[in-house]
Amino acid sequence: MASWLAFAPVAAFVLACALGLLVLARGLRSRRRAAAGDPTPAVPWGIAMLRSPWTGGFWLLFGLVGLVLWRPAVGWQAESSAYWTDGRVPALDEVVRREIVDWARDERPVGVAVGLVTPAGTVRATFGSARLPGGPPLRDATFEIGSITKTLTGILLASLVDRGVVSLDDRLAELLPVDVSLPAELQSITLAHLATHTAGLPRTPPEMGGPRMLLRMILGLNPYEGYSTDQLLRSLEVTDLRSEPGDRSEYSNFGFGLLGWILGREAAMGYASALREFVYGPLGLTGIGLGPGGEAGSPRATGYRVRQVAGPVRLGLVAEPWDLPEAFEGAGAVRSTLEGMVGFLAANMGQGSHAVEAAIRLAQQEHFQVSRRRALGLAWVRDRRRDIGQTVIWHNGATGGFRSFLGFTEDRRFGVVVLANAPASVDPLGARLLRAIAGVGEAARSANGE
Repeated sequence: MASWLAFAPVAAFVLACALGLLVLARGLRSRRRAAAGDPTPAVPWGIAMLRSPWTGGFWLLFGLVGLVLWRPAVGWQAESSAYWTDGRVPALDEVVRREIVDWARDERPVGVAVGLVTPAGTVRATFGSARLPGGPPLRDATFEIGSITKTLTGILLASLVDRGVVSLDDRLAELLPVDVSLPAELQSITLAHLATHTAGLPRTPPEMGGPRMLLRMILGLNPYEGYSTDQLLRSLEVTDLRSEPGDRSEYSNFGFGLLGWILGREAAMGYASALREFVYGPLGLTGIGLGPGGEAGSPRATGYRVRQVAGPVRLGLVAEPWDLPEAFEGAGAVRSTLEGMVGFLAANMGQGSHAVEAAIRLAQQEHFQVSRRRALGLAWVRDRRRDIGQTVIWHNGATGGFRSFLGFTEDRRFGVVVLANAPASVDPLGARLLRAIAGVGEAARSANGE
């Protein structure tokens, strides 16, 4: 019901346009009659104003501006052609199709792209479309991966540690510009604290909350737009910690934005260049990076903040792309194609030989224990899963119009990445797929007597 209410303003703007056209047409017709000498009955001033072309023009302009700001989209989905798979592992095709279609029946996504890495091979599958009216195929489109970016930031940190550029124990007070007056309680924060969300920093800088951010979220606009690095650093001077550094984990985009900026500064090339130089460049990944289309400039998938289905008709409200400023690049600025994320997943599962292996291993290790069944690596979440029988290492992501999930088993045999361009969480689909392919793999091993 709530998602349908989001379309109420669209209906109001359409009615305003219709009313404006009607009044404008009647007003212009009345003026032509008057110019031709036809007598017109006298009417009160208020009624005359309601019939004026100026009034019609106002309502038409109001409706058009509203539609531009609200950004509705309408499309048509033929379910019979919505599913695609590369068919490289026939034994998994039916399992993957069943899980995706069952999930999509409940969640009604615009589009979802899935990659699976298994001992039997790699599978790629998609369901839906990159845009409601059509557009680039999901398997070619660039998605906002949101907070999965943090795992790349964690590997960048580990890589710079491996090279001796920084240490996990380096303190914030030693890494900031000298003109930043850091309060005493923040001076003991280390890079490890930032990378495990244990610094005690709030989710966002204190001044970012309030009506402006809420309004931008409601309108589907980028809430981080225009936020400068200087603002990020100055906010440290007035920030109250939620807990003592190292005491407990509390998710913080503030902390990871700061971490990304510090790592770029210590590498003397900026976050984006450091990520290319020390992470996805050495891994040989394509279709991944910062910028509108990632490194390869692939066409963007259109993100939707709200979507609904009425029979074969798809309705959506477009979300503005989250082009994050430098201050928050390390928290969620990376974009990727499905192929780029499949390559990143495979690298984290130990496939291939590359210079980043030691950094990847360090990032995946346990660095903070949250509970008996959960621990944190450098950004990575490590959950002990009873249904799979081992630890799953994972992270998810969300922006205004995208959701993502990437996870794999600690034995590095089974991994899943899910990318979607609508607000429905893909975490359940990722978990279902990982459980399903691990079950199929173990059954195959048992059948072969392994």
